[in-house]
Amino acid sequence: MKSKFWSMTIKEAQEPKKEDFYRLIKNRYWILDENNCLLFYGKNLSTGSPQCNSNKTISESILKGEKHPGVTIKLIENAFIPIDSSNF
Repeated sequence: MKSKFWSMTIKEAQEPKKEDFYRLIKNRYWILDENNCLLFYGKNLSTGSPQCNSNKTISESILKGEKHPGVTIKLIENAFIPIDSSNF
């Protein structure tokens, strides 16, 4: 079964390439996978739903109901998420 989750390293999210388009997500508590990467839910990274929230308690509550070994929460001040301009 193919996973519905996508990930992006924190380094990639904090070092955008000048030639690409990005959506900037500021000051959010991100759910990080076991590899310390930002998580997204959906078809692909560009259109996926970022697994983050401005309220730490809400991000923590997502993890309470289910078992997610190795998953953590971290405040990320700036995350540059690539946008596929062909979607517009």
